[in-house]
Amino acid sequence: MEKEHSHIDILFTRYFSNEITNEEKEELFQWIESRKENYEYFAELKNIWQLTHSTIQPDDIDLEHAYKRVASQIIKRKQLGFRAWFMRAAAILFIPLLSLSLYLLAEKGKDVQDDAYQKIFVPYGTYSCVELPDSSIVYLNAGSWLEYPLSFKAGKRLVRLEGEGYFEVKADPKNPFIVQTGKLTVTATGTKFQVEDYKTDSIAAVTMKEGIVNARINSQTEINIPAGKRLCLKKNSNIYSLVATDPYKWFAWKDKVMIFRDDPLSYVFKRLSLTFNVEIKIADPRLANHPYRATFEDESLEEILRLLKISAPIVYKENIRKEDDHNSRRSIEVHYTY
Repeated sequence: MEKEHSHIDILFTRYFSNEITNEEKEELFQWIESRKENYEYFAELKNIWQLTHSTIQPDDIDLEHAYKRVASQIIKRKQLGFRAWFMRAAAILFIPLLSLSLYLLAEKGKDVQDDAYQKIFVPYGTYSCVELPDSSIVYLNAGSWLEYPLSFKAGKRLVRLEGEGYFEVKADPKNPFIVQTGKLTVTATGTKFQVEDYKTDSIAAVTMKEGIVNARINSQTEINIPAGKRLCLKKNSNIYSLVATDPYKWFAWKDKVMIFRDDPLSYVFKRLSLTFNVEIKIADPRLANHPYRATFEDESLEEILRLLKISAPIVYKENIRKEDDHNSRRSIEVHYTY
């Protein structure tokens, strides 16, 4: 065992010094993955290395993030299938084409009605960024709809959202910016905030990064939400809570980052489903509320599932699609490990 650890220590040193080969990386990852004790040993080494080789403060060290970075560099990237590639390429091309279309429409102003609206849908497995007529920016997550006018009228800037969007609103106190969803009406002047209200979800939420907004529930109850707070509404009962939070956690998806801090696995799998356009079924109800803590950045679905299998009590299998079923999403079934 001592000889094995001596060899592994050398591999870790080579990795942390950026002198490790691809073959050594693969060997190192397989060793970390093989036993829980190996991962714990990795955590200890990473802690020591960061304390002795950087100016990072001990309280700032995130071992899970370090492990995630190790995994992301060790595992050979799997190429996206044609369907996934096409979806992402389509999303990238869509916004420039949309901008061109809006420009041409603006040039033909006499043919555009004052109340003309543009409606955008973001396919699952992608996300998009939209610049509104007032130069406000909206990031739309997968499976979201946004409707907005080709030009805002004086007095208000009204948009309608179904799904999830992060808004960077250009300041204009004379013309409030209003986001309407199925359950919420959010009014701002110049702020940064996230709104979530998927039709299929039981929860709607508003998370504030900067400034303050007013949120109205079902056109009745009004709540002011300051920076660093999150309004969470149970849609069936209209019961809500306003709690302090790390705002970035909730809109990190726009930077291709997923942050989980003791979140239930049901929420983790929901995020994976949106991000990778995959259906994930929890076969055992006990898994739904199991807390999970991790940060993922740029990993493929296969890499994340591999890491989940190490760090959570799960096993998973992919359901094989029928040969003639080319339009359905990938389906993965998750089971509890006894």
